[in-house]
Amino acid sequence: MTLGGPWWRSVISTCEAPGYNIFIVNGDLVRTPWEDILEGITRETVIQMSRDLGCEVQETTIELYDVHTADEVFFCSTAGGLLPVVEVDGRQIGNGNPGNLFTKLRQGYQDILASGVDGTAIYSDAAAAQ
Repeated sequence: MTLGGPWWRSVISTCEAPGYNIFIVNGDLVRTPWEDILEGITRETVIQMSRDLGCEVQETTIELYDVHTADEVFFCSTAGGLLPVVEVDGRQIGNGNPGNLFTKLRQGYQDILASGVDGTAIYSDAAAAQ
């Protein structure tokens, strides 16, 4: 995903995109905004998975400079999953490809979805009668 223009600058000031949370990565440090955010299950899952992978997670203020100088940037949402950001305002993020942590997190998130572990069981009347 490539981002730029006035919309992006307003996203930084509000700390999230429409329906998405932002995460930035520098080495083993993962940062995500702490205020004016969408406090959802996907965000919490990404935070926990990041910690499980040995990363320090900070919920803090994020400035545009932090985004421009990050090794990795990605969004998460329940509907869209995890989405990499490879360019912001014409500036390449990291090496211009989805980063290693993003790749691990996306696969882990897909594995969780496929397992149904955190899902809500749905029963039909026929199944409930058995």
